[in-house]
Amino acid sequence: MIKYTDKKAYDKLIGQRIQLLFHQPFFAQVCMYLTLIEDPAIPTACTNGKYIKYNPTWINGMTKEAAQGLILHEVGHVILLHQFRKQGREHHRWNIACDHFINLWLLDAGFKLPEGGYHDEQYKGMSSEKIYDLLRDDPNMPKYMEIQLAGGIGDVEQATQEVDGKSVSEQENEIKEIIRQAAVSAKKAGKLPGSLARLIDETLEPQVDWRNELAAFVSIADKADYCFTRPSRRYSGGSVVMPSLYSQTIGQIYLFVDTSGSIGARELNVFGAELRGIAGQFGKPIEVLYVDHHLAGMQTVEPDETADLVPVGGGGTSFEPPFSYLRDEGIQPACAVYFTDGICDDYPDFDPTEQYPVLWVILGDNKNFSPPFGRVLHIAEL
Repeated sequence: MIKYTDKKAYDKLIGQRIQLLFHQPFFAQVCMYLTLIEDPAIPTACTNGKYIKYNPTWINGMTKEAAQGLILHEVGHVILLHQFRKQGREHHRWNIACDHFINLWLLDAGFKLPEGGYHDEQYKGMSSEKIYDLLRDDPNMPKYMEIQLAGGIGDVEQATQEVDGKSVSEQENEIKEIIRQAAVSAKKAGKLPGSLARLIDETLEPQVDWRNELAAFVSIADKADYCFTRPSRRYSGGSVVMPSLYSQTIGQIYLFVDTSGSIGARELNVFGAELRGIAGQFGKPIEVLYVDHHLAGMQTVEPDETADLVPVGGGGTSFEPPFSYLRDEGIQPACAVYFTDGICDDYPDFDPTEQYPVLWVILGDNKNFSPPFGRVLHIAEL
């Protein structure tokens, strides 16, 4: 669906978003989930974590480098969860505080920004909340407010109660999962600076309820993404292969269950019930693989079933068999969730996350579990 009338402005933003894919993959991947919407009624730009609205005349008047800075600025609001952290604060002062933080951060990283942004060095190293409190007594506040009322270089809107049928809490969990998966991809590509990784960790704490995290992980598997295996036809005649945007309908959810004897029936049944509930949202069955030192058994559980999981196994532990099974059978699931206590170091000699996302759900107090791929979710108790 076309969401613009000014092609020049739209192409400028799309072009800079593609540039980010090569140079700033973390920001680029988060940006892919934000719809670009032309809106001449706003003075500059804004985001609510689902879209980036922009004034095309304003975009046309800036350089390509500044347009990229604008995208980074708006994505910065999203990855820092500013739309959720507002917590009843006055709108304009909160935006000014958030802009100081983001712009100081981006300028320090060497990026160029559109003219008119806030970046007072006295606030460097402070959180948006701290800056907000200090702005009350800042003698420059009238000047800041004048710029803000004129549009600044971008606004962040309060998260609304319902977006796409999702509550504020569900929206926040989904964005957090987008951020996590983007960070994993950028880190694997060697393009996630340590300072950015630390900022992401600080933003995502404290951890949300494990059930919400699990639901968000599965939900993100259904999102659109850029893929080089399906090159864009627009650039198909040149020497540079550009990624295309595609949406793959969610496939089956695969649950790998460690049946080496350390996980009890109660934990397994509670976890299985949660996964069935998630699968029910998509109307898809769960394919369960029971694993000890080999693939011990399989079970298909329909989303509307109430039957418990029936584990088989009881021998030693190896994490390799289920991943090799999917590879050898040519199966690419929507995602794989591995339920285990993490007491094992026998992994496959390949990285399955190149094909599908993997979530390790660790039961117990094994805080040192550090697999070579995938994301880890710890459950203290069920």
